[in-house]
Amino acid sequence: MKESAFTKDCCKIMEQKGALIYPIVAHQMSEPGWPDRMICFNGWIALLEFKGVKTPLEDNQKFLIHKLERRNVPVWVCRDYGEGACGLYTSENRVVGTCHMNNLLMTLDRWVLACGHKVIDWKKR
Repeated sequence: MKESAFTKDCCKIMEQKGALIYPIVAHQMSEPGWPDRMICFNGWIALLEFKGVKTPLEDNQKFLIHKLERRNVPVWVCRDYGEGACGLYTSENRVVGTCHMNNLLMTLDRWVLACGHKVIDWKKR
């Protein structure tokens, strides 16, 4: 599956499950290296870079992801394994989870919370 089709399919499923998704790369004015999508769900915001089976992160992507991580912004790389399976990676290429794309949002939800990223209670605002 092409990277663009994989991204579209994953985003569609996550939106159907209640996530708000903002396509960062869709804007020609964005700085090169930014992750593909901003995901908002369950009180957290995370950035997600989609990659094909063998597509490596570019140097500018690694640089920007590290800058974001130093600021405690959760950034994940989602890699297409084929047949609807995907892997969730850190910027250092460590696998943190594998799942079917139908379960990607719940896998992200568990990892964002497990890593101690701040969850905002919007109802109290």
